[in-house]
Amino acid sequence: MQVYFANIALIYLWAILLLAVKPNNPKKIAYCAIVCLQWSLISGLRHYTIGADTEGYMISFNRVKGYSWSSILTRIWDYIKGAPGIKDPGYNLFQKIFQIFSDDYQIYLIFIALFFTISMAIWIYKNSDMPCMSFIIYSSLFFSFFAVTGHRQTIVTAFVCFIGYRFIKDRKPVPFFLFCLVSFFIHKSIIIYATFYFFANKKFTFRYLSVFAAISAAILLLGRRLYGRFILMLSYDDYDVYVNTPRSYIIFIIIVSVGAFAFYNEIKERRPDDYLFLYNSLLFTLLFTLLTIREQTFMRVQQYYALSLMITVPEIVKCLEKKVRFIPYVVVSGVFLYRLYSSHQPYLFFWQ
Repeated sequence: MQVYFANIALIYLWAILLLAVKPNNPKKIAYCAIVCLQWSLISGLRHYTIGADTEGYMISFNRVKGYSWSSILTRIWDYIKGAPGIKDPGYNLFQKIFQIFSDDYQIYLIFIALFFTISMAIWIYKNSDMPCMSFIIYSSLFFSFFAVTGHRQTIVTAFVCFIGYRFIKDRKPVPFFLFCLVSFFIHKSIIIYATFYFFANKKFTFRYLSVFAAISAAILLLGRRLYGRFILMLSYDDYDVYVNTPRSYIIFIIIVSVGAFAFYNEIKERRPDDYLFLYNSLLFTLLFTLLTIREQTFMRVQQYYALSLMITVPEIVKCLEKKVRFIPYVVVSGVFLYRLYSSHQPYLFFWQ
């Protein structure tokens, strides 16, 4: 726990030193690079017992060492043909390719940490005017999964959500769907986010919002009678063991949604190229967050959309007058720090 709080304290310290007085682009680059390095070290140097899935992934990593290339490729082909009992076969290929360079699991953890965190840091640098708040949101809401638990979803999130973001923004479907296709074999839940390409730049009309609200209400009311097949397709019911959706998180999403729509015109004027992406991401975040009340498996899908909060929340704060911006900044930071404290997240370095 002390490691996480020390990390957040340093995130604030670097922000004071680099961004508080006469901020500029080189300082912003330096800030994002330093925080990126911090999170990469915390994630990559963790003990194999830290994170619900880390030890299981270690067993998988060591098992793949004995697999032949032909058996891995055959498994992927069988998966394409619809063979039962095969889950995310592309991940074994990903591990096997990495093992050309190193068969050390700790090095593998460092590699995944660098790949994800560098992708995220570049995304924050390019899209957030308040990188400190963006990193604080990540440090409080998302790190427990992406930094210390998941491997497969962490990899595909970097591919599709961070690197692929510009393809959605620039409306380039071919490279985006190629990223999604490759990622599908590593973690098939990405297929749900792939469909977001058709909604990301959807303009807000009364008809669109009404249909979205009606479909959302039907899904929430009818439950598994509507999405039961989807849950079975994902085959991730065991995920219920690892996550929960606290009431405070749901309230936070609702507050952010209200705040974002209250400043719709201001954010639209400031971000004409991607404001629709932010607002549509927020709609889907709200929907899947509410769905997690009934089915925790939806948290896997929700996280793809919720990452946009790292951009949306700073945009809301920037809509306020400068003299009062510190109030929501302090409140949001305080809530996030409390959530981190109350979660009792353990931490050990690999040498401990």
